[in-house]
Amino acid sequence: MFKDVLQKLRNSRNLSQSDFGEALDISQATVASWENGTRKPDIYMLVKIADYFDVTTDELLDRKQDDNMTEEEREIWELREKVRRDPARRYMFSFAKDGDLKSIQRAVAVVDALRGVDE
Repeated sequence: MFKDVLQKLRNSRNLSQSDFGEALDISQATVASWENGTRKPDIYMLVKIADYFDVTTDELLDRKQDDNMTEEEREIWELREKVRRDPARRYMFSFAKDGDLKSIQRAVAVVDALRGVDE
């Protein structure tokens, strides 16, 4: 659940609720309400929290890969996870975000080629 993931991430950085709230320009009470499950952040704040902790929104929401995915869906999921974790790949992915598997693979390959990475 979001509240558990948030608390774990915050604690892993040794941040108090106040310190975390200050970093996001929100109150300690708001952080507390998220962590006790009485409130939830809006989508914009979810993205801000994910960026702050350098995790995906799926990780923040404790979403897992579905065992019933097709092979292509699994490949897309894995590529998107790779892309989300890397700013250069995220930039390139912005050009192919609505694309199919091939366009996502091309975007990742372009960044890797520019870096000289052979994955």
